[in-house]
Amino acid sequence: MALLLPREAPVVVRPVDQLRASDAAFDRLGAMNDATLGSAHADLTQRLGTERERPGDRAELASCVLRWRPSLASVTQARLLLADPRSADEERWARVADRFEANAARPVLPVDRLNVVVNNRCPMVCAGCYNDFSSESMSLDLVHRLMSESVRIGIRSWVVSGGDPVLWPHLPEVVRACFDNGLAVGVDTTGVALTHAVAAAIAPWVAYVGIPMDAPEGAEDRFRRHGTSVPHDYAERAAAVARSAGIPVKINTVVHRSNIGHLASIAQRVAAVEPSTWSLFEWNPVRARPALVERMALDEGMFDLAIDALEAGRTGPPIRRGSLADRSFGNAVVQCDGRVLTAGSFSRSQILLGDAVREPLDIVLSSIGYRRRGRKTRPAERFAVADA
Repeated sequence: MALLLPREAPVVVRPVDQLRASDAAFDRLGAMNDATLGSAHADLTQRLGTERERPGDRAELASCVLRWRPSLASVTQARLLLADPRSADEERWARVADRFEANAARPVLPVDRLNVVVNNRCPMVCAGCYNDFSSESMSLDLVHRLMSESVRIGIRSWVVSGGDPVLWPHLPEVVRACFDNGLAVGVDTTGVALTHAVAAAIAPWVAYVGIPMDAPEGAEDRFRRHGTSVPHDYAERAAAVARSAGIPVKINTVVHRSNIGHLASIAQRVAAVEPSTWSLFEWNPVRARPALVERMALDEGMFDLAIDALEAGRTGPPIRRGSLADRSFGNAVVQCDGRVLTAGSFSRSQILLGDAVREPLDIVLSSIGYRRRGRKTRPAERFAVADA
């Protein structure tokens, strides 16, 4: 089957690309360990031997060995560090080690959907977002490789996201190439930059356009950081643009402590745009600082109770839900530089599975840090790609 995208120079993941000035020392060490596999690995090994009894270091060290390309060897190292957990952080990472060890004995289920982040530019700056907010975007060479790998290993659909993929100039040609190569594709956008021209260019090739709606009508500004200027009815405008081009609309709602009490009002707003489906996801604190976790994270079980109550007796578009428990370490995302990531359900639980630039995708997705849960799907349903 011919692939239709031109090739560009390959992307190389450099150590500096994975570092931020605010990263903790052990995070920086972990990033360097992945990229160099040299002196940093030796340094980490030495620290494991000499600092394992220092209070506070054990969870940091265990997270390093489990977060960067986890293996049974790193599980063993983490278990040595956390043989007698003494803090909540140590208990969390001990449970992660247990899970990864159990994953090694579980079959690797076929992956039918790939989440692809094509850029990190975004016109919105929402509290709690885990976007990198960089100028980086995915090269067509990497898109070509991912598409070829997806077809080879039987992936049936892509969810293209960002940032905001509508701001990526290659979006129309890429969604058409996906379609021509047998991949169903959905596009998750903020909707702010979705014009009639862009909608018309992608309409023949996409299964849906996903648009966020996280607050009751007129209240979106309460969930953004200071300084953003986005029209309060941006979602309604984007939905109208998509529908005018014949594109089905999916509404995405991230549920957190600040908006969980407003779900009934949000449901009324959602119903007014007549989407084909409504996806609700529990907010993930994977990159959040403690103060933000305190403000936004839900207590265990609160999300499912709220969605159960929302569904009781309601009419409207079908609801798809995604709790943290359901999605933890079971949702792989290819970043625009080729890193393949998954995440747990707590702060700083992001796991680097591998590098799609240099490694076969099926090998990366067989990492013990990731197992997709088996579930019934409806291949004929156009929104089978909707639950990113």
